[in-house]
Amino acid sequence: MCTVEAITIEAAVAPARADESYRGVWVFAEQRDGKLKSVAYELLSRGRELADILKTHLAAVCFGHNVAGVEQLIAYGADRVYLVDSPELAANPEDLYTWQFIELIQQQKPEIVIAGATALDGPSSPGWRQR
Repeated sequence: MCTVEAITIEAAVAPARADESYRGVWVFAEQRDGKLKSVAYELLSRGRELADILKTHLAAVCFGHNVAGVEQLIAYGADRVYLVDSPELAANPEDLYTWQFIELIQQQKPEIVIAGATALDGPSSPGWRQR
């Protein structure tokens, strides 16, 4: 015991239990112009490690229109692929992506979602301007 009371020791509190209804690791599989970006494959590798540690499934989530190579997401480690295919999603509209993603997360309840720190805008997006 510290005589000047500079050190206090508190009893450990048991960690809160996670909500068991949330299961799975998800990777946002970004695409541009109908082609998957390499960041999706990199994130699947890390996602696979997490899913294996947690003993759960790994899913890839892709939004777009006529995205080529979506089946490759399984070859790179995904157990499932959620593909939202619509002409409205072809130009990477962030607001639509966000609402679609929120809806899917609320329905399926993944415990972890991984996304790359990349910009969705690009030359093919209607609002893009080079500076």
